[in-house]
Amino acid sequence: MRMLEWLANVLTSREFLAVTSAATLGGLTATLVSLRLALRSISDGRTIIENSSQLVNGLRSVGDSLTTHRVGELPDCTDVIARLVADAQKSIEITAVHPGAGIFSAPEAWVRLSNALNERQSQKVAVELLFGTRAVRMKLVEAQYSEAFADWLAWSRNPANAARLELFAKRYHHSRPTFDDAKEFAVFGLDTDERIVREVFWAAKIEYTDAFVPLVSWIKDDNEAFFAIANNRGRATGFITRDQNMIQSLKSVRDLYPRVGQHPQCGSPADADVPG
Repeated sequence: MRMLEWLANVLTSREFLAVTSAATLGGLTATLVSLRLALRSISDGRTIIENSSQLVNGLRSVGDSLTTHRVGELPDCTDVIARLVADAQKSIEITAVHPGAGIFSAPEAWVRLSNALNERQSQKVAVELLFGTRAVRMKLVEAQYSEAFADWLAWSRNPANAARLELFAKRYHHSRPTFDDAKEFAVFGLDTDERIVREVFWAAKIEYTDAFVPLVSWIKDDNEAFFAIANNRGRATGFITRDQNMIQSLKSVRDLYPRVGQHPQCGSPADADVPG
């Protein structure tokens, strides 16, 4: 730093200014500034290294205070949605491809989410669900589980997939403990969607769209929301936001989807014909 002070004194001396052009002076000044910033960066870097634990804690605190922040990958962050639902006091607006978030890939988290939905509806929290028709959902299942449709035997024998298939079949009362092929698995999944509509969203206003729904959103009380842009592999990065502009944008996007059917609130579990 003493060297930089010496250079600064030289650059501003009367003798130097008298023999130096404006262009040269500008270049030297820029160099001086760059050197100073570089040395400061090194000094700051040493300070950061010396206080790394404090920095990490500080960054975590800042991250928690941001109005919008990443919470993980779907369906692994289904529990985040469950906590959001459990905190709702007035309303929950849901936009999704399937009504059962994580029902196959994150089954235990889905149970916690469905319990939260049931409890909130029993407390008169208004729930609105917009999701795809059966035809739309079938196309998405075929894309999401393309490996299963390509080679069912290999896919279904994968230990993780086999365990999920067994639990899925048992929990939702499939006639057998397994599935013969990907088509049977997909059809059972679509049938389970319709069962969820009856049993979990029993007090909800339900609407259907024949458009692909890439933007998944759960908006709580118009003041907090979970959202993710889903891909056809069933994975997406999820975010929580309390930013009012973002929440209004999510609601506006939701309003753009064409509605092709509706099942009105019934106040108790009841049969519902989900449009094909």
